[in-house]
Amino acid sequence: MQSMRLVMSEEEKKSVLMECHNNPGTGNHNGVRGTRNRVVAGCYWPTLNQDIGEWVRCCHRCQMNDPIKTVAPTLHPVKVKEPWEVLGMDLIGPLPETRLGNRYVLTMTDLYTKWVIAEPLKSKTAAEVSAVMTFDHH
Repeated sequence: MQSMRLVMSEEEKKSVLMECHNNPGTGNHNGVRGTRNRVVAGCYWPTLNQDIGEWVRCCHRCQMNDPIKTVAPTLHPVKVKEPWEVLGMDLIGPLPETRLGNRYVLTMTDLYTKWVIAEPLKSKTAAEVSAVMTFDHH
């Protein structure tokens, strides 16, 4: 048996969403699913699902309290057979300029030995980075 639902006008949507999502007396801020369950119990309008999703996405309290849902990527170990075969690199900066004019740090890690080298750079141009990388470090 289907229950009867009221068809809401554009003007009535906001008050329905506030009542079903923001009202402390209704067990508020239960996300899209909880809000939708409350709304569809007595109301209908054609864009109901999209409007509820947008309402919850714009709700500051929900965004502050809802943990960020991330999926950890699958890690694949890098197989390295000898020193200096594979380097991990990162460029840090811009940092406050040193008295020698450096604003960046290029870090290089030998993935075999885990040896770390940090080189100061004045800029992050390809020419300056490659000059540091081609220096004989071993």
